[in-house]
Amino acid sequence: MLINEIAQKTGISKKAIYIYESKGLLKVQRRANRYREYTEKDEQRLNKIKLLRLAGISIADIKLLFDNVVTINELTDKRKREIEKEFGSHSDQLSLCSRIIDSYKNKEYDEYKFSETDFEIASQINDGDVLAVGIDIGTTTISAAVINITQKQQIEFYTIPNGCEVKSDGVFSEQDPNRITEKVQKLADSVINGFPGVKSIGITGQMHGILYVDKCGNAVSDFVTWQDKRGDIKCGGETYCEKIKRLTGLPVSTGFGFATHFYNIENKNISQNAVTFCNIADYAAMRLTGNAKPIIHSSVAASFGLFDMEGNRFETEKIKLLGESGISLPDVTDDFLVCGEYKGIPVSAAIGDNQASFLGSVDDLNNGILVNIGTGSQISAVKNGRFSEGNANEIRPLCKNKYIVCGSALCGGQSFALTEKLFREFVKASGGSDAAVYRTMNELAEKAFFENRQPLKFRTTFKGTRQQPDLTAEIRSITDKNFTAGQMILGVVYGICRELYDFFEDSEKTSVIASGNAVQKNSVFGLVLKDIFKKPVKISQQSEEAAMGAALFSAVSANILDGIGDFKDFIKYREVQL
Repeated sequence: MLINEIAQKTGISKKAIYIYESKGLLKVQRRANRYREYTEKDEQRLNKIKLLRLAGISIADIKLLFDNVVTINELTDKRKREIEKEFGSHSDQLSLCSRIIDSYKNKEYDEYKFSETDFEIASQINDGDVLAVGIDIGTTTISAAVINITQKQQIEFYTIPNGCEVKSDGVFSEQDPNRITEKVQKLADSVINGFPGVKSIGITGQMHGILYVDKCGNAVSDFVTWQDKRGDIKCGGETYCEKIKRLTGLPVSTGFGFATHFYNIENKNISQNAVTFCNIADYAAMRLTGNAKPIIHSSVAASFGLFDMEGNRFETEKIKLLGESGISLPDVTDDFLVCGEYKGIPVSAAIGDNQASFLGSVDDLNNGILVNIGTGSQISAVKNGRFSEGNANEIRPLCKNKYIVCGSALCGGQSFALTEKLFREFVKASGGSDAAVYRTMNELAEKAFFENRQPLKFRTTFKGTRQQPDLTAEIRSITDKNFTAGQMILGVVYGICRELYDFFEDSEKTSVIASGNAVQKNSVFGLVLKDIFKKPVKISQQSEEAAMGAALFSAVSANILDGIGDFKDFIKYREVQL
């Protein structure tokens, strides 16, 4: 079949078919005269694409499905969650999505008319363009961003579920490192096969967590995540974290690698085959490159705790005070370093996700403050000696000879999600439609903001703080004049943003860069940030900023870019207007 015939048979436009081919969803043979020759197999695939697109599934996600990176059930669950958040759990859109997915599984294509009118136009990639890939291993998702270095733009991003939990009981939080790295490899393969111009790979991921490896570089433990709370368990009248502070004189929070390591030493939980430790992002880099020994970037090494940033080394003498474990400390670098290759492509040493997000979001490193509001939230800025550094602030290595000051709130955007859950529960119980709770919340909060109605005084510490884990959330200053839904929602947003603002204030910084799902999906966050900080607020337009930062970091490591000063050319914003 030629293009006109298959377009008529499937009901898909020629333009859309060409786009699908350019995105790697079709691999079409050509005749001797160079005309495309479509087969019945191509027709079947186009019919599958048609149904998936009708269900609202992105082209990027469809490619991951066809490359066996994700399953149809995983894609369906993801799409249904998106619909429920936007339109509610009883919406017509959700019912339509379910019917379409059933048709997809039953290969029933004919009943659906289709016109691809609102889809991602393929970015032009010229022969010889140099691309870089970044992979971000998050707690709940694994993401990838593809950057066209030559044309200075992000051209694609992907997100798949992590789903590798093996233990999560409120105290212990562990994931399967080998399942995670299998997913990372599949994702990397899908991207590389779709984009032949990839010349470097960067990796980042959730920090603080720890896993042990043997002399061959194989994991001999689960990956204990940053959410693990075994460091707060009591042992002889004090917690393990308190005991670390007493023994070493240095604080280590629960969830940090050395809090977990000390608990494991005390409770003999370390495998006899373990020779050293690393983070999940380090382990993914090891698996891709075949290295038997981790090389840890200082941005990750510092997240374990007991790390001397000035000397760029672990606090060896302090660590010895924790007891004998038989574990060697891993090598550390603060440089842009290629640690090996995957399929002939240089792979850089993994960097911390906070640092990667900073590099992928902030165009002016010396003058920008990054506010990231996702499930948790963080505020970061380059350290320049002007900060009033309190106990709540952390100094973190960024990259060679640069550091950032970071404040972390444990319940950032999740506070807004908890508020949405409250309103959704009420709406459903009263028999109403929960079709647009998030949207309505945003509208009510914006209305209250622009009418200058005072928000409730809300402290959004639902999960405490690192320094006060038992601290609870609090609402104050309630009167009969301000006890409204809009002012309550606005108060939650102010509480989230104020907690970050209170970590530090640097009057010399000229702008605030806001990123994360909460900021990008709810416009009231940008308004409140602008009001609190009294500075211009720019909303990051990049998708998966941490993955993008890792990609750019890898490009410097592979000598494709000269340094981090080049990163500003890739970063795009929209400015918040009052």
